[in-house]
Amino acid sequence: MSKTISLGGGIELVGFDELSLAHLTVVKKLVGAYARTFTDQSKDYDSLKISLLANNPYQIESMCRKQSAKSKHDNVFMALGDSLNKLEKKLEK
Repeated sequence: MSKTISLGGGIELVGFDELSLAHLTVVKKLVGAYARTFTDQSKDYDSLKISLLANNPYQIESMCRKQSAKSKHDNVFMALGDSLNKLEKKLEK
């Protein structure tokens, strides 16, 4: 069963406990930067949930305000960035 890592500010990472500490540190910084962008863009930001669905290739799902976006890539950071970019575009509408 995947563990949930709570970062504060309504940010949750699910399944990322499988990553190395170095990778997890970069993931936290990247997610935090996007969360700041989402809060700046919207008054009704409440939470951001990022789930690592699979490894090799990495499958990631990002969810915020009843919107979601998925991405798949061999590199965890590329998958995460792509998923968050897609989510950002959906939230701008």
